[in-house]
Amino acid sequence: MRTQNTPLINVDRVVSRREVIVGAGVGAAAAAVAARPAFARQDARTTPASTENSITYSFHVGDVQCHSVSDGSMISPGSPHPLFGKNATREEVEEIARNAFLDPSSARFYFNVLVVRAADQTLIVDSGFGSLGGPSAGKLEAGLAALGIRPDDVTGVVISHLHPDHFGGIRSGNGELRFAKARYFIRKQERDFWSENPDLSKNGVDEGMRKGMVGGAQATLKALDGRLDVIDADAEVSPGIRLVHAPGHTPGHQMLRVESGGALLLMWADVAHNFAISLARPDFHMGFDTDPVQGAQTRRAVMDRAASERVLVMGYHTPFPGLGRVERVGDGRFRWNIEPWQP
Repeated sequence: MRTQNTPLINVDRVVSRREVIVGAGVGAAAAAVAARPAFARQDARTTPASTENSITYSFHVGDVQCHSVSDGSMISPGSPHPLFGKNATREEVEEIARNAFLDPSSARFYFNVLVVRAADQTLIVDSGFGSLGGPSAGKLEAGLAALGIRPDDVTGVVISHLHPDHFGGIRSGNGELRFAKARYFIRKQERDFWSENPDLSKNGVDEGMRKGMVGGAQATLKALDGRLDVIDADAEVSPGIRLVHAPGHTPGHQMLRVESGGALLLMWADVAHNFAISLARPDFHMGFDTDPVQGAQTRRAVMDRAASERVLVMGYHTPFPGLGRVERVGDGRFRWNIEPWQP
């Protein structure tokens, strides 16, 4: 029987290899944003409307009120290979995309921020892309306002990891902290990795991208000096709300687990980047992972546990509102099942 304090999954192996794949970082995706290539034929039912869709969705985990807030989305043109399968063939990756009715000539990234209201606390997991993601991102503050949440109402910000689509919204355009009254939770391994000037270029990342990624992470850490709660073990940040280490994407990548009244939500952040490809083949190495081997091990372990426990999962990059459940389909493979809409 699992107790409240038992982690959903514990994968605390120390990362030994820090590999970054050429052109596969979030910075590269942001720099390469372009219009989505059109299909030869497009069903009118799937053509986006000219008006803005909703960017908030509310649901409960037991007695805990939660919200998914979309910070927007972004399209990376070109094949999803090798981004979603460096150790696979282009044909393998694109076949999975086609079978899931995805465009194999581009990849869309969604940015879903989890908001948890528990007792007198309002926690958010990551802060979206902010002004770093262009006009199609940076919608978090508007989404919070639609929920009646002001920036000063946010009491805690969980930093899953220090990539720009996750920390970009921490500061406003003038450099000031957007959530000025919040505590910020980060993993010690994450802080140390970016603080130590990692030589990403030796792994094939060009100098401009390396400077952008490392410089952005370090500037964020500097802005949060004196406000960081640095943790080095799985820990509760509030009763029933627990941080869980999930390394591989970055050394200090972490998830959030919410448990209340027998219900459980796992916000797995960037354990998986694509709801079709990453689940169908969790062994495929992801272009974003600093340690692709560890990333695949973590991905499989988390998915296996999530499927066994039939837990509700929220993914940062899963189509909004990002909620679903993981089904085991045999041979080490899984399938994403969208959670039914709660009116």
